Amino acid sequence: MLRFLAELPVLIIAWLSDALEIALRFLGRIFRFGDQEESEQSTGFSGRIRRAIGQCFWFLARLITYPFAGFFFRGRRFWMFLGSIPFFVAWLGIFGLLLAVVLNHERILNRYLSRAQNAYTKQLGTLGARYSLRWIDDQDYANADRKFLYSLVEIQAGQNDAGERVLEQLSPEDSAGLGIAHFWRAGKCAAELDAESIDGPARQEALKRFRWHLSHASGVRPAQIAVLEAMDAYWDGKPEQAQSKYREVWQADPLQSVGYASLLKRLGNQQESVQVLQEGAQRVASVLRTDPWNRTIRYQLASILEAKEDWGRAEQIFMEGVQIHRDAEASVAYRNFLDRRTSAGLKDPNAFREQAYCLVRLLRTQGATPSTLDVASRTFLRSDLEVAGLQRELNQWLVEGLDLPIVHLCLAVCKVIVNEVDSGVWHVEQATRYDSSMQNLVVPICDHLILRASENRPLQKRLDDWKLALEQKSQKQVVP
Repeated sequence: MLRFLAELPVLIIAWLSDALEIALRFLGRIFRFGDQEESEQSTGFSGRIRRAIGQCFWFLARLITYPFAGFFFRGRRFWMFLGSIPFFVAWLGIFGLLLAVVLNHERILNRYLSRAQNAYTKQLGTLGARYSLRWIDDQDYANADRKFLYSLVEIQAGQNDAGERVLEQLSPEDSAGLGIAHFWRAGKCAAELDAESIDGPARQEALKRFRWHLSHASGVRPAQIAVLEAMDAYWDGKPEQAQSKYREVWQADPLQSVGYASLLKRLGNQQESVQVLQEGAQRVASVLRTDPWNRTIRYQLASILEAKEDWGRAEQIFMEGVQIHRDAEASVAYRNFLDRRTSAGLKDPNAFREQAYCLVRLLRTQGATPSTLDVASRTFLRSDLEVAGLQRELNQWLVEGLDLPIVHLCLAVCKVIVNEVDSGVWHVEQATRYDSSMQNLVVPICDHLILRASENRPLQKRLDDWKLALEQKSQKQVVP
């Protein structure tokens, strides 16, 4: 028993070798060239081809299994195995492969580095992170610049925590690090100072950290650092200096229009802030006309128009980007814009036209997603007076021909809420007549509204009756 346990590891390896050989034999029989006797009995041209393929297959099978099985030979047969040609070729190949890897180690890592850079350029963060993992753990190869690239592809891949941890390591608070990482940390500190209402020692500590990182920032355009210096002057109680410095940056770079207008608004210069946005939009639009493929310019122009609350022109800019690029990035950018426009529209309870438009566009582009259903419940579940205002604007959009199937569907919900179930059924029939896929939206919207209207039992009953009437209509259409 003890002898069997001592030899068990060797037996396991031998069993694995046998299993590999059996698998190769079975694979050969599946493809009809592994049966050696059948191959040898074949005649004619096809027979010679089958015989040649079979011989090559069995040679490869023995070549693969021989180095494994040979280690379990004993005595003279084992020494013959060590001096055999297959053993020599196998180990010569392994040694050559190791030697090639050692001698070309840096060239191999450079190849993966270039692949990561290419993936980052093409917005393929997940692929870039996978390539970066080939060299990031190599201490002799992964310098600060390459670690910064690794942080970018991680953030691009959606792993913000991993990317920010690397950026924090590259921008220490007690020694010099990578200049561009310090710029990122300074921007993060500026966002904290801008968003949080902190006073006293905490604010002074945050300003101290901001100025430390700003003093070590480099590797970006001077205008980007000048913007942070202008904000530093503003937080230091020097509004005139901040405005002067920011204006110099804006005059040279119209892409800074939103930030400069925001500073002017804080300083109470509302009229000048509007003028800056208007002039900035004109300057950026002229640049976009010369280079319509430039995503950065397109998105910056859209952000300026959003700051002006010119949502119609901003959406046109995004839709032109979708038509030009026709890729996932442009579609995601447009969907994110719709989310921002919807959030802005819901802030004003009387902006019925804007709310109706946003709901129609969301249902068309995103379908019955949880976020869209949440917007639908916030839009529909209101007082009768507000629902009447929403219904009035939906009728206007129906006249203007916005999106007839979706508009009819939204009107159906409004009709049910104001206790006109029959009209709600009719509008659904019109919606499905234009677009049969509307049937896939009715039930999720109805179920979500029933769930949200838990305190309004009469409305829940009307929604249930509406859903039942639609199901009965559907069954009558199916059954001849």
